[in-house]
Amino acid sequence: MSHSQLLTRPRSRLSTVFGAALFACAVLCGSASAELRLQIPEQTFGPPFYARVEFASVDAGIVPNNGEWAAIVLYRRLDCIPGDFNLLAVFDAPRAFGCPLNDIGGYEVWENAPGADPAPAYSRLIGRSLVPVLFVRHAEFLGAIADGVLTLPELRALPSARIGNAEYYNELLRPSQSNANPLLHITAHGRFKDGSGFRLRWTLSRPSGSDVNVARTRIELIGANTPLGATLQPIPFGGMWFDPAKPGQGVTLLPVPGENRLVGTWNTYADGKPMWYLIDTGDNGFDGLRAIFDVYRSSGGALNQAQPFAMQVIGRLQIDFSDCTRAVAQFGLGTTSGAMSLKSLIAAESCVY
Repeated sequence: MSHSQLLTRPRSRLSTVFGAALFACAVLCGSASAELRLQIPEQTFGPPFYARVEFASVDAGIVPNNGEWAAIVLYRRLDCIPGDFNLLAVFDAPRAFGCPLNDIGGYEVWENAPGADPAPAYSRLIGRSLVPVLFVRHAEFLGAIADGVLTLPELRALPSARIGNAEYYNELLRPSQSNANPLLHITAHGRFKDGSGFRLRWTLSRPSGSDVNVARTRIELIGANTPLGATLQPIPFGGMWFDPAKPGQGVTLLPVPGENRLVGTWNTYADGKPMWYLIDTGDNGFDGLRAIFDVYRSSGGALNQAQPFAMQVIGRLQIDFSDCTRAVAQFGLGTTSGAMSLKSLIAAESCVY
């Protein structure tokens, strides 16, 4: 059976992100190289480290910072992080797996399997309740790492150190160990014990044609009486996307706040005439880095009139986001199938280089 036939056959609405990904792999990955998706923490241990600290080769800043404050996300329970471990070494496998995660869930997608691949192809972490984030003055942080060693007790003893709890935490990761176009996008907000709050957004990605990652960081410390508000851009892929090789057509994408869902339009041509389709992943067709859309064609209706119209599913569209500004799309419409190399027309603010 061809990809286009598989893409357009009827399906029931998938109830979980896990199911959506397995379906995507079945119809688009092919049986020869099916991906392996593992749920965190039920099926895999999560990241092999305790805190979000980067190697200097990945990010010269080591941790997200705005020049005044630095922020360190703490993935694993504070009471079991070894006090003598150098956080600048980052990885501590397998010992780190014996230290339980804080209340964090998500998934890892592997090209083959752990052990066979250096790292997952991509992953997503979502705070289920509170995720600790340690904030410290950036100047103090730089002083602490000057000797090449940073332990948790040393970090917590810095004069300005304070730990907040993220009520909202969302992380997307395409590791540099397994991707030519790495991406890390973190959004979080929460409060400290005194009631004051914080907002954090950090994007680490690699501009096209470069071999150096670029970081964009937003850290806000707010008063106790200031509402946290909605976290901006938990998914940095909204906006307009186009294929430079196919001028005059593309997709417009809109993330639905609080849902694993993207909706939008696909502007293209049919028999030489302009055509637009509605695209919708449904409730759980978007896992943060892969979106699986039903493609709808409308009929009936009239300009500026309340006339009945009909919507018909005519195909399937899958978009895999490589980073903030690049994506690959595959589609099937009836007996026609194809692919597009998409580029963001106007990148999200957190991804502008």
